[in-house]
Amino acid sequence: MTYNARVRRVRGGDGLEIGSGGSIQYPPFISKVANYTVTANDAGSTFVAGAADLVFTLPAPSAGLRYRFICGTLSATTGLSVSPGAADKIIGNGFTAVDDKDAINTAATDRLGDMLEVESDGSDWYITGVIGTWARQA
Repeated sequence: MTYNARVRRVRGGDGLEIGSGGSIQYPPFISKVANYTVTANDAGSTFVAGAADLVFTLPAPSAGLRYRFICGTLSATTGLSVSPGAADKIIGNGFTAVDDKDAINTAATDRLGDMLEVESDGSDWYITGVIGTWARQA
């Protein structure tokens, strides 16, 4: 999220105050229709899977990187997958922490609007938000 000079933090709190002419810009929704390797420059973005069975490959973990992935097309076979690097884990949602295992919104359970949000601590990826049923790759 970025903001201009007319947006300021409320003293003593976590809120933002927007002055006259101020604005807040949220990261974009990005629709993809082919497998995509996410980059650090995409940080904060929300990706919408515009085709069935896409794989979004995460970049190397770096503290503060956060992404959302939304099911925008129902799966044909495998399901929407979010894939960490070979030496990285996706942790949370009851998943066993194991390197190189995708989070998958399987074809058997996917619904339009299902969502997975992940954030990195600099070592691995943590699930910080989930809608729908997601499974860890076997």
